[in-house]
Amino acid sequence: EIAENPVKESTTIDATETLQEGNIAIDKSSSDDKQETTASKVADINNTTAIKQTENSNDEKSSPDSLDTKNSTTNSVSALQAASSDAGMTYRTGETLSSTQYLEDIHATKINGLTATADLSDVNVSRVGTYTVPIQYKDSEGAVAYELESQLSVVEPIYINGLAAADAGDSIRYYIYADAYHQKIKLSLGGASYSPFNVNFSASTHYVKFSLKEHDGAVKKSVTLDAQQKASVTEVYASVNDWDYELGDYYQIDHLEGDYRLVNEPDATIANKPFNPSESNMSSPSFELNNSSNDAALTLEMIDSGFKYVDTKPPTATADNAIKLEYKQSMSEEAYYDAIHLTLADNMFDSFTMSADDFFTVESDYDTSITNNRSGTYPVTIHVEDESGNWMRNSSTNKEITRTNTITMQTTLPTADAVKPNKNYTLGTDISTINPNELVENLDSSVSFVNDVEVIGWDSAHTPSSNTVGTKSAKVL
Repeated sequence: EIAENPVKESTTIDATETLQEGNIAIDKSSSDDKQETTASKVADINNTTAIKQTENSNDEKSSPDSLDTKNSTTNSVSALQAASSDAGMTYRTGETLSSTQYLEDIHATKINGLTATADLSDVNVSRVGTYTVPIQYKDSEGAVAYELESQLSVVEPIYINGLAAADAGDSIRYYIYADAYHQKIKLSLGGASYSPFNVNFSASTHYVKFSLKEHDGAVKKSVTLDAQQKASVTEVYASVNDWDYELGDYYQIDHLEGDYRLVNEPDATIANKPFNPSESNMSSPSFELNNSSNDAALTLEMIDSGFKYVDTKPPTATADNAIKLEYKQSMSEEAYYDAIHLTLADNMFDSFTMSADDFFTVESDYDTSITNNRSGTYPVTIHVEDESGNWMRNSSTNKEITRTNTITMQTTLPTADAVKPNKNYTLGTDISTINPNELVENLDSSVSFVNDVEVIGWDSAHTPSSNTVGTKSAKVL
């Protein structure tokens, strides 16, 4: 709805642009309860855009009979064209803004002979946020014909750095951010964009790769820049800037030196960050460049607000290298993990507020029957998966690793002491009538799960003889 200049309460002006050979049809009809302008065929009026027509300063009210049809039509169509301008525009922090550039970016510079100006006085380019921008449309005499409000968002970008340039104030080649109003991925040039990414690598070394993928991983667009290319070269810059995206697409940055040159992710305007964001816990190993020790990849999903962090970082685990278990020791798989001090960590896991049992999946080839062995050495491999489906991996290589623990089986015998002083028996006593318990004391076991130790009889190979006088040696079981 567009409010016309004040007219009699019973008058409705329904202005519809027929879009046929530039002809405009005006239908005047009467109504007692509303004023309404139908413009569905001309433009969708964005919810964030408010339009009003400034009333005549002399407060004169025109009657329907004296209304200038041509001027009314022009004003109505101008307002509708203004309504069809973009809802807003996104800029990075530190950007230099101007009214002219902003109006061009939202396609609202000049409408039907009216000149627009945008008031950016309330916009703080140093502070992330969304600002309301008043826009006025003036005629050739400087009179305000229409006013509307649009949006301007300031976001914090991601930095793509390279080797420091001697005469540059920084090492930034590109600032990267998402313009959610137009669904475009924007790159602006950094202070060192005129310098090669890194001259210490050969010209054929792939240095940074930008990819746009569908949700299933199918590549929609991909550009790889080499180490000695310059970010500011026209064709290079054009190849990576202003990419159109659809909601649900994945935007991926692979950087040869991403460990320390793909930066500012913790402060960048990105949804769903880890609970304690840092460069190291937001990037993951890159499998699309050189698989070097310093490469890194950052994956972002495109959502309504722009970038959303996608967790592709593998979990980590620590555990004791070895453990000794006793023969016949009963130990469940969970108890085994506790016994080897298995500790799990992940960039998206907060041990203070989250349950490790719910967040991680642990698999291994541990078998509870392993303790049926009296002795021997048995390696156990452990696999760890996080809530996002990432498996524990080895550095930058595309190979899953396992945490290995070695189980050594042992049989710890019980202990006992011979009774002192020695027992005396009559020559010729039937040994089978002697109770071995009489000869043993202090029966014990150091094995924690053993509750009792008992004497079960003579060792048949070391049974004493009662046929001769003297001190005899014997063993009991």
